[in-house]
Amino acid sequence: MFSNVTRLVMALVALVWLGSMAEAAALKIGVVDSGDVVFNSADGKRVQETLKRKNEELSRDLERRQGDLRRMLEDYERQKAIMKDEARRRKEEELNRKGEEFRRRWGASEQEFAKVRDRELKPLFEKFERVINQVAREDNYSLIIDKRGGVLFCDSAIDITDKVRSAFGR
Repeated sequence: MFSNVTRLVMALVALVWLGSMAEAAALKIGVVDSGDVVFNSADGKRVQETLKRKNEELSRDLERRQGDLRRMLEDYERQKAIMKDEARRRKEEELNRKGEEFRRRWGASEQEFAKVRDRELKPLFEKFERVINQVAREDNYSLIIDKRGGVLFCDSAIDITDKVRSAFGR
């Protein structure tokens, strides 16, 4: 039914396929949920508590300022009908200044929180990266993928960047 050439080709394909299966079997791939590991750790919980306190501190100040601004605006709305033009203009300018000051303070608070967040999280993620690399090397993983997306560790033996770069440049 099959010619000798066809049988030879099929045998070669089978050998190549088996060889690639053996090579694939040598690859060891792991998956980890980085969020679970990092944020459910003792260090992660400490950082979360620190960030929560900082957020509450900044929020209290902003809420107080927002309340003051809201009261000033309500007072103005109640009194503007009986105010003289010059007094109304001055009050509107003052409200605009206070509103702009509030927006600047809001932005400054966001920047301050971002700095604190980055400062607190950086060592946590550096530690996570060190541990991932340690586990990968100790247990001979070729690739570790984060459940949330992304590669956390890749053995340089399976990195084909140079080969693809070369082919891409042709």
